Amino acid sequence: MRILLVLSILAISSCQQRREIGSFAESSSTFHKVLKDETSWFPRDEEIKGDYNEMLEVPSTAQPATTVKLTDRKLIKNGAIVFKVEDVYETKTQLDNLIKEIGGYSSNETQQNLSDQMQFNVTVRIPARNFDDFIITVLKLALKVDSKNINAQDVTEEFIDVQARIKTKKELESRYHEILKQAKTVEEILAIESNLSTVRTEIESAEGKLNYLTSQISLSTLVITYYQPIGTDFGFAAKLINSFKDGWENLLAFLVGAVSVWPFVIIFSIGAFWLWKRLKRKPIPNSSSV
Repeated sequence: MRILLVLSILAISSCQQRREIGSFAESSSTFHKVLKDETSWFPRDEEIKGDYNEMLEVPSTAQPATTVKLTDRKLIKNGAIVFKVEDVYETKTQLDNLIKEIGGYSSNETQQNLSDQMQFNVTVRIPARNFDDFIITVLKLALKVDSKNINAQDVTEEFIDVQARIKTKKELESRYHEILKQAKTVEEILAIESNLSTVRTEIESAEGKLNYLTSQISLSTLVITYYQPIGTDFGFAAKLINSFKDGWENLLAFLVGAVSVWPFVIIFSIGAFWLWKRLKRKPIPNSSSV
Protein backbone atom coordinates (compact mmCIF):
# COMPACT_ATOMS: atom_id res chain seq x y z
CA MET A 1 0.00 0.00 0.00
CA ARG A 2 2.77 2.36 0.93
CA ILE A 3 4.57 1.49 -2.30
CA LEU A 4 1.50 2.42 -4.38
CA LEU A 5 1.20 5.75 -2.57
CA VAL A 6 4.84 6.65 -3.26
CA LEU A 7 4.51 5.70 -6.91
CA SER A 8 1.41 7.86 -7.27
CA ILE A 9 3.19 10.90 -5.76
CA LEU A 10 6.15 10.44 -8.08
CA ALA A 11 3.86 10.17 -11.13
CA ILE A 12 1.98 13.34 -10.22
CA SER A 13 5.18 15.33 -9.63
CA SER A 14 6.64 14.18 -12.95
CA CYS A 15 3.49 15.25 -14.77
CA GLN A 16 3.67 18.67 -13.16
CA GLN A 17 7.31 19.04 -14.17
CA ARG A 18 6.46 18.16 -17.79
CA ARG A 19 3.65 20.74 -17.77
CA GLU A 20 5.94 23.42 -16.35
CA ILE A 21 8.59 22.65 -18.93
CA GLY A 22 6.03 22.76 -21.72
CA SER A 23 4.57 25.99 -20.39
CA PHE A 24 8.03 27.55 -20.12
CA ALA A 25 8.86 26.45 -23.64
CA GLU A 26 5.61 27.87 -24.95
CA SER A 27 6.11 31.16 -23.13
CA SER A 28 9.69 31.34 -24.30
CA SER A 29 8.68 30.85 -27.91
CA THR A 30 5.97 33.50 -27.49
CA PHE A 31 8.53 35.95 -26.02
CA HIS A 32 10.91 35.39 -28.91
CA LYS A 33 8.08 35.90 -31.37
CA VAL A 34 7.08 39.21 -29.76
CA LEU A 35 10.68 40.33 -29.55
CA LYS A 36 11.11 39.55 -33.23
CA ASP A 37 7.99 41.52 -34.10
CA GLU A 38 9.00 44.52 -31.95
CA THR A 39 12.50 44.69 -33.40
CA SER A 40 11.50 44.07 -36.99
CA TRP A 41 11.65 47.83 -37.71
CA PHE A 42 15.35 48.07 -36.74
CA PRO A 43 17.55 48.86 -39.80
CA ARG A 44 19.89 46.18 -41.00
CA ASP A 45 23.66 46.59 -40.83
CA GLU A 46 23.99 47.23 -44.57
CA GLU A 47 21.29 49.90 -44.38
CA ILE A 48 23.09 51.64 -41.53
CA LYS A 49 26.37 51.60 -43.43
CA GLY A 50 24.66 52.97 -46.55
CA ASP A 51 23.02 55.83 -44.67
CA TYR A 52 26.29 56.66 -42.95
CA ASN A 53 28.15 56.78 -46.25
CA GLU A 54 25.48 59.08 -47.70
CA MET A 55 25.89 61.40 -44.73
CA LEU A 56 29.62 61.56 -45.32
CA GLU A 57 29.07 62.47 -48.96
CA VAL A 58 26.87 65.49 -48.11
CA PRO A 59 28.94 68.72 -48.48
CA SER A 60 29.26 70.99 -45.46
CA THR A 61 27.56 73.86 -47.31
CA ALA A 62 24.34 71.84 -47.43
CA GLN A 63 23.97 72.08 -43.64
CA PRO A 64 21.48 74.72 -42.42
CA ALA A 65 23.05 78.01 -41.35
CA THR A 66 22.84 78.83 -37.65
CA THR A 67 24.26 82.37 -37.79
CA VAL A 68 22.81 85.60 -39.13
CA LYS A 69 23.80 86.36 -42.69
CA LEU A 70 26.08 89.33 -43.28
CA THR A 71 23.41 91.02 -45.42
CA ASP A 72 20.91 90.73 -42.55
CA ARG A 73 23.07 92.52 -39.99
CA LYS A 74 21.48 95.59 -38.43
CA LEU A 75 24.03 98.43 -38.47
CA ILE A 76 23.74 102.03 -37.31
CA LYS A 77 26.17 104.14 -39.35
CA ASN A 78 27.28 107.60 -38.22
CA GLY A 79 30.08 109.90 -39.26
CA ALA A 80 31.62 113.38 -39.21
CA ILE A 81 33.75 115.13 -41.82
CA VAL A 82 35.54 118.52 -41.83
CA PHE A 83 36.92 120.07 -45.01
CA LYS A 84 37.96 123.35 -46.58
CA VAL A 85 36.17 124.88 -49.58
CA GLU A 86 36.70 127.84 -51.89
CA ASP A 87 33.21 129.34 -51.50
CA VAL A 88 30.93 128.29 -48.62
CA TYR A 89 27.77 129.64 -50.26
CA GLU A 90 28.35 127.77 -53.49
CA THR A 91 29.18 124.62 -51.51
CA LYS A 92 25.97 125.01 -49.53
CA THR A 93 23.90 125.11 -52.73
CA GLN A 94 25.64 122.02 -54.12
CA LEU A 95 25.29 120.17 -50.82
CA ASP A 96 21.57 120.95 -50.56
CA ASN A 97 21.04 119.54 -54.05
CA LEU A 98 22.97 116.36 -53.21
CA ILE A 99 20.93 115.82 -50.05
CA LYS A 100 17.67 116.26 -51.95
CA GLU A 101 18.73 113.92 -54.76
CA ILE A 102 19.69 111.13 -52.37
CA GLY A 103 16.43 111.33 -50.42
CA GLY A 104 17.81 112.77 -47.19
CA TYR A 105 17.23 115.90 -45.14
CA SER A 106 19.08 118.37 -42.89
CA SER A 107 18.12 118.10 -39.23
CA ASN A 108 20.34 120.95 -38.00
CA GLU A 109 22.33 123.74 -39.65
CA THR A 110 24.43 126.60 -38.21
CA GLN A 111 26.68 129.34 -39.60
CA GLN A 112 29.66 130.94 -37.84
CA ASN A 113 31.58 134.03 -38.93
CA LEU A 114 34.95 133.76 -37.22
CA SER A 115 37.87 136.14 -37.39
CA ASP A 116 39.80 134.05 -39.88
CA GLN A 117 37.12 131.91 -41.55
CA MET A 118 33.44 131.50 -42.39
CA GLN A 119 32.12 128.12 -41.28
CA PHE A 120 28.96 126.07 -41.87
CA ASN A 121 27.85 123.08 -39.77
CA VAL A 122 25.06 120.81 -41.00
CA THR A 123 23.69 117.52 -39.64
CA VAL A 124 22.33 115.29 -42.42
CA ARG A 125 20.08 112.19 -42.24
CA ILE A 126 20.43 110.06 -45.35
CA PRO A 127 19.39 106.50 -46.34
CA ALA A 128 21.89 103.99 -44.98
CA ARG A 129 22.22 102.22 -48.32
CA ASN A 130 23.61 105.44 -49.87
CA PHE A 131 25.80 106.47 -46.94
CA ASP A 132 29.21 105.54 -48.37
CA ASP A 133 28.49 106.86 -51.86
CA PHE A 134 27.21 110.15 -50.41
CA ILE A 135 30.42 110.71 -48.43
CA ILE A 136 32.54 110.10 -51.52
CA THR A 137 30.46 112.62 -53.51
CA VAL A 138 30.58 115.27 -50.77
CA LEU A 139 34.35 115.05 -50.37
CA LYS A 140 34.72 115.90 -54.06
CA LEU A 141 33.61 119.46 -53.11
CA ALA A 142 36.58 119.87 -50.75
CA LEU A 143 39.85 121.66 -51.41
CA LYS A 144 41.34 119.96 -48.34
CA VAL A 145 39.95 117.30 -46.01
CA ASP A 146 40.87 118.06 -42.41
CA SER A 147 39.23 115.05 -40.74
CA LYS A 148 36.96 112.10 -41.47
CA ASN A 149 35.42 109.86 -38.81
CA ILE A 150 33.04 107.01 -39.72
CA ASN A 151 31.70 104.37 -37.32
CA ALA A 152 29.16 101.53 -37.54
CA GLN A 153 27.37 100.02 -34.51
CA ASP A 154 26.03 96.46 -34.82
CA VAL A 155 22.62 96.25 -33.11
CA THR A 156 21.50 92.94 -34.65
CA GLU A 157 21.30 91.11 -31.32
CA GLU A 158 19.42 93.93 -29.65
CA PHE A 159 17.01 94.22 -32.60
CA ILE A 160 16.19 90.49 -32.57
CA ASP A 161 15.78 90.51 -28.79
CA VAL A 162 13.26 93.36 -28.91
CA GLN A 163 11.31 91.62 -31.67
CA ALA A 164 11.18 88.40 -29.64
CA ARG A 165 10.01 90.24 -26.52
CA ILE A 166 7.22 91.95 -28.46
CA LYS A 167 6.05 88.62 -29.87
CA THR A 168 6.07 86.99 -26.43
CA LYS A 169 4.21 89.88 -24.82
CA LYS A 170 1.55 89.86 -27.53
CA GLU A 171 0.98 86.15 -27.06
CA LEU A 172 0.63 86.76 -23.32
CA GLU A 173 -1.82 89.55 -24.05
CA SER A 174 -3.94 87.20 -26.17
CA ARG A 175 -4.01 84.63 -23.38
CA TYR A 176 -5.14 87.28 -20.90
CA HIS A 177 -7.99 88.21 -23.26
CA GLU A 178 -9.11 84.59 -23.39
CA ILE A 179 -8.95 84.33 -19.61
CA LEU A 180 -10.89 87.58 -19.27
CA LYS A 181 -13.78 86.04 -21.24
CA GLN A 182 -13.99 83.27 -18.65
CA ALA A 183 -13.79 85.51 -15.57
CA LYS A 184 -16.88 85.39 -13.36
CA THR A 185 -16.20 87.69 -10.41
CA VAL A 186 -15.32 91.37 -10.23
CA GLU A 187 -12.05 90.59 -8.47
CA GLU A 188 -10.97 88.28 -11.28
CA ILE A 189 -11.87 90.86 -13.95
CA LEU A 190 -9.97 93.64 -12.16
CA ALA A 191 -6.90 91.45 -11.66
CA ILE A 192 -6.82 90.35 -15.29
CA GLU A 193 -7.34 93.92 -16.58
CA SER A 194 -4.49 95.11 -14.36
CA ASN A 195 -2.18 92.49 -15.86
CA LEU A 196 -3.40 93.40 -19.34
CA SER A 197 -2.56 97.05 -18.73
CA THR A 198 0.96 96.14 -17.58
CA VAL A 199 1.56 93.91 -20.60
CA ARG A 200 0.20 96.56 -23.00
CA THR A 201 2.58 99.17 -21.48
CA GLU A 202 5.53 96.82 -21.95
CA ILE A 203 4.51 96.14 -25.55
CA GLU A 204 4.27 99.86 -26.35
CA SER A 205 7.66 100.50 -24.75
CA ALA A 206 9.29 97.69 -26.73
CA GLU A 207 7.61 98.84 -29.97
CA GLY A 208 8.90 102.37 -29.38
CA LYS A 209 12.43 101.05 -28.95
CA LEU A 210 12.07 98.90 -32.07
CA ASN A 211 10.84 101.91 -34.08
CA TYR A 212 13.82 103.95 -32.86
CA LEU A 213 16.27 101.22 -33.84
CA THR A 214 14.58 100.88 -37.23
CA SER A 215 14.88 104.64 -37.82
CA GLN A 216 18.54 104.69 -36.83
CA ILE A 217 19.28 101.68 -39.03
CA SER A 218 17.45 102.94 -42.10
CA LEU A 219 18.76 106.54 -41.87
CA SER A 220 22.42 107.28 -41.16
CA THR A 221 23.62 110.51 -39.54
CA LEU A 222 26.48 112.56 -40.96
CA VAL A 223 27.79 115.82 -39.45
CA ILE A 224 29.38 117.98 -42.16
CA THR A 225 31.60 120.96 -41.33
CA TYR A 226 33.01 123.07 -44.18
CA TYR A 227 34.75 126.44 -44.02
CA GLN A 228 36.25 129.20 -46.15
CA PRO A 229 39.34 131.11 -44.92
CA ILE A 230 39.04 134.92 -44.95
CA GLY A 231 41.33 137.93 -44.17
CA THR A 232 44.50 136.35 -45.48
CA ASP A 233 45.97 139.65 -46.93
CA PHE A 234 48.69 140.89 -44.55
CA GLY A 235 50.06 143.78 -46.71
CA PHE A 236 50.65 147.41 -45.66
CA ALA A 237 47.24 148.60 -46.85
CA ALA A 238 45.44 145.88 -44.93
CA LYS A 239 47.41 146.65 -41.77
CA LEU A 240 46.66 150.39 -42.10
CA ILE A 241 42.92 149.77 -42.52
CA ASN A 242 42.90 147.37 -39.59
CA SER A 243 44.70 149.97 -37.45
CA PHE A 244 42.06 152.62 -38.21
CA LYS A 245 39.36 150.11 -37.35
CA ASP A 246 41.04 149.19 -34.09
CA GLY A 247 41.53 152.87 -33.17
CA TRP A 248 37.88 153.70 -33.80
CA GLU A 249 36.74 150.69 -31.79
CA ASN A 250 39.05 151.71 -28.91
CA LEU A 251 37.66 155.27 -28.96
CA LEU A 252 34.11 153.95 -28.81
CA ALA A 253 35.06 151.67 -25.96
CA PHE A 254 36.61 154.60 -24.04
CA LEU A 255 33.49 156.73 -24.49
CA VAL A 256 31.26 153.89 -23.35
CA GLY A 257 33.49 153.36 -20.32
CA ALA A 258 33.49 157.08 -19.49
CA VAL A 259 29.70 157.25 -19.66
CA SER A 260 29.37 154.21 -17.43
CA VAL A 261 31.33 155.94 -14.60
CA TRP A 262 29.47 159.30 -14.71
CA PRO A 263 28.31 159.14 -11.04
CA PHE A 264 31.93 158.99 -9.88
CA VAL A 265 32.88 161.86 -12.20
CA ILE A 266 30.14 164.06 -10.72
CA ILE A 267 31.10 163.22 -7.13
CA PHE A 268 34.76 163.91 -7.86
CA SER A 269 33.92 167.21 -9.57
CA ILE A 270 31.79 168.39 -6.63
CA GLY A 271 34.51 167.46 -4.17
CA ALA A 272 37.19 169.25 -6.15
CA PHE A 273 35.02 172.40 -6.50
CA TRP A 274 34.30 172.49 -2.74
CA LEU A 275 37.99 172.08 -1.91
CA TRP A 276 38.93 174.86 -4.33
CA LYS A 277 36.38 177.26 -2.81
CA ARG A 278 37.59 176.48 0.68
CA LEU A 279 41.19 177.12 -0.18
CA LYS A 280 40.24 180.38 -1.95
CA ARG A 281 38.39 181.82 1.08
CA LYS A 282 41.17 181.06 3.58
CA PRO A 283 43.19 184.34 4.24
CA ILE A 284 46.82 184.34 3.38
CA PRO A 285 49.00 185.48 6.36
CA ASN A 286 50.84 188.85 5.84
CA SER A 287 54.57 188.61 6.16
CA SER A 288 54.94 192.28 7.42
CA SER A 289 53.07 191.57 10.63
CA VAL A 290 55.75 189.22 11.83
